[in-house]
Amino acid sequence: MPARKTIAGRRQQALSRRKNLATLAIGAIPVAIIVILGGIFLYNRLTGLGANELPSTIGEGERAEIRETIEDFYGYVNEYNPEFIASTMLPVPELGEEEFSRLVMEVAPLQSEALTFTLVSLGSTTRSADGTYVQARVATNFGSRDFRLARRDGQWKLAAVPDLLVPQDAGPMQVEWSVLHSSVIDPADLPMPSATAAATASTTPTASTDDSTATPAGSATAGAQAAPTPTKTLIVTGRIKNLSAEPGYVLSASAFITDGAGKTLVTARPAMPGNPYLDPGEEGYFQVQMTFPRTGEQLDPQHFVLVPDFRQVTRIDEATFVSDLVTVTPASLAWPPAESAQMTIVSSDPRQVTTQVFGYFFDASGTPLFIGQVIPTVGLPAGSSVDFPIGQVAALPSTFGTVARVEFVVYAIPPRPEGR
Repeated sequence: MPARKTIAGRRQQALSRRKNLATLAIGAIPVAIIVILGGIFLYNRLTGLGANELPSTIGEGERAEIRETIEDFYGYVNEYNPEFIASTMLPVPELGEEEFSRLVMEVAPLQSEALTFTLVSLGSTTRSADGTYVQARVATNFGSRDFRLARRDGQWKLAAVPDLLVPQDAGPMQVEWSVLHSSVIDPADLPMPSATAAATASTTPTASTDDSTATPAGSATAGAQAAPTPTKTLIVTGRIKNLSAEPGYVLSASAFITDGAGKTLVTARPAMPGNPYLDPGEEGYFQVQMTFPRTGEQLDPQHFVLVPDFRQVTRIDEATFVSDLVTVTPASLAWPPAESAQMTIVSSDPRQVTTQVFGYFFDASGTPLFIGQVIPTVGLPAGSSVDFPIGQVAALPSTFGTVARVEFVVYAIPPRPEGR
């Protein structure tokens, strides 16, 4: 009897020990997980990357992520959507407002000619010496392109705006352009407004960095708020020619200037000064005005780049949207003109038209020094005419002291047809 009790007791003790061991084992699982997670955390602290940190070497994993970022960039470029493009880049304040403006102006011609980029291969990926960015080179269907990337919140982001300019023969529309003259206008060069200019100040356009058709006059509108202290302005005039087999329309004569090392200092997107339609082989003039940055960088015309947004149109578009039944006389005259000189605008169009008259100011060699709208925009009823004293043409800045003659060109716009 005692023996059976002893055997039963040992079995009970063994069962209790197994239960205790199971309990300890189950209770130890969370502890093991904590130890493992802690080890992983410690490993990441010792060997991993921070949210904005670059890897010490660029391995295949990083290259795959870099390629994906660049593919996303080109994907949005091919959709011509600057807002989505921006999602692949650092915030605009970090990129620079002018840099992003250049990106937008370079996308526009791609859309006009329906051009798209294809990423062929990812080439070299090099970490900068200071560890702030990675330089990547890619091969595209339009040649090699260089990218600068940084990391934000654990993702690769473009840290600079890549070049999107393509060869002129890439699309159906081709233009040739050249700079003919450039001048720096200091505020001190601007003439004081005359009594005549002051009388017409409310209707006469003044100089603007975004409007190449503006006059260089220094006239002020009565009652206008005080403007910020003016800075110097670079004025670039040039020639543009349609090399295509079809007529085209210059939506804008966009341009930018870099510092020579690739950084965009200033951009401008003016319209053409005059008729923006160019037939095959036809030439026209462009003018771009750019205000010097208040941060002190200088603008060098050697680093000027025109990005014309040139769109193919039908052969009837110009006749539809531009009237050739409006003339201006005289067509040209010597400069400076006689005080009694005047111009006459005559409309033979059966519709009311809106007219602008541009002056192309040439030196003795025939180089255009400046292009400006010389009289206010005026509406002409059918079959009417209007006279303007040449004296209303604002005096030119002293920089253009070598002007020898001026040619007047009228640009008349009839009412837009319904549905167009």
